[in-house]
Amino acid sequence: MSAAGSISWPELIVLMAMGNGPERSISGTVRVRHVQEVADNDTADADLPGIGAVRISDSSHRVAKRGKLIRRDSLDGRPMAIFGPETRWMWLDGAELPTAFPRRTSLWGFHDDAVVLRRSLSNWDGDDFTHPTGPAQATTMLGRPAWLLELAPPAHKPFPLTLVIDAETGVVLRQGNEGFGSVIEWVDIAFGTDLPDEMFSWNGETIPQHDRVADHEREMAIRREWLATQGIGDIALTINLEVMPHDWDDATGEFEASLRCNLSASLLRRPRSDAEWDTRTNWPHNYRWSDDRWDWFIGADQEISAEQLAALRIQVGSPVD
Repeated sequence: MSAAGSISWPELIVLMAMGNGPERSISGTVRVRHVQEVADNDTADADLPGIGAVRISDSSHRVAKRGKLIRRDSLDGRPMAIFGPETRWMWLDGAELPTAFPRRTSLWGFHDDAVVLRRSLSNWDGDDFTHPTGPAQATTMLGRPAWLLELAPPAHKPFPLTLVIDAETGVVLRQGNEGFGSVIEWVDIAFGTDLPDEMFSWNGETIPQHDRVADHEREMAIRREWLATQGIGDIALTINLEVMPHDWDDATGEFEASLRCNLSASLLRRPRSDAEWDTRTNWPHNYRWSDDRWDWFIGADQEISAEQLAALRIQVGSPVD
């Protein structure tokens, strides 16, 4: 049986975020086929047309979820991660024992989050796979009525995403990027199963917590120090902020609004050369120039004005004609 009738995009957003009635437990098997671009062909698993060298991993694991409590196990039963009410136990890098972290710690995401976690209403802000290319189509998956939907890519990405959404619960059963060859999907799933508290706790030994935040900060400091030796530091640009109102009162003039500047960009430099330069980016706006010493490239998701580009060039030490 397929999902009956039709459903609008706003209705689907609410269904994915809020569900339909009391939240039910979920258990089953999730498959993740992850495709990642790599610069070194020697480490690549394949060379995809229009994409280039990629590394591919394809694996499955078990997931049990009750509200915010989540457990992930390998198919042979070894625990991978347990998210309890106050603590996260993580078996890092295949360790025999877990490291315990406070639940509020958010250093890790999982590829399967796309189908394990609900998507908040704010997930659909911006243009990064947030707009459907057409109406949702009724389908079935794992014997359940579902909706099939295609999401348009942002300008700097080449392929759309497809979602299969459980019509009853709003759980995403499958997320795929067919052009890229990646997929995250439930292989089997059960709703409303009994998942006792014991599944979401660990009473055994743990490994002392390593300060990964400090490691990350040290690594970022090393990178910034290297850039400083090249005469490059933080860059200041005059930019326009989009003002987006959320709530307002016509009578009093009171309002609440967001100020947004969503500029994302890449900055590349190489010694000046007449050789081809594959910058390996898909930005919709591209800027290239050369000075006496360097070839430069900027790729951005928004247009950069001539005045902004001139200010940027001065700050990275590239003379403006």
